[in-house]
Amino acid sequence: MTNNKTNTKLKPFNLELALAGHPVITSDGQVVSQIVEFNVKHGKYSIAGIINGEIRTFMSDGSFYNCSSESCINLFMAPIKKQGWVNVFKDDSDSYYTAGDSIHGTENDALNSGWVNHCDYLGTTMIEWEE
Repeated sequence: MTNNKTNTKLKPFNLELALAGHPVITSDGQVVSQIVEFNVKHGKYSIAGIINGEIRTFMSDGSFYNCSSESCINLFMAPIKKQGWVNVFKDDSDSYYTAGDSIHGTENDALNSGWVNHCDYLGTTMIEWEE
């Protein structure tokens, strides 16, 4: 399954994670509000997803149809947004850096890490990324 229409950072569909509640989106960016697996004796569509209030069926690998056209709305694991706090410094050559390799869970944790008393300390800021 390829994702030609949206962000290439999307992770392949994982049924186990989806059933555990991890966010799922379609290849065209629609949010899948729920994934349900059901036992199918015949046929290849063993899961259902609710997209914009409509139930759609998918194969266990997240494929909507057994096709590769761009009209398919295959399932992918949505990126999970994360955030943390870092202390920022500026050295004598005007280069910016962060101390150590830690991203702190809260602003207070970053401020209490002992680095804010360093002479090159500029401030503490929140950073965000997707996994």
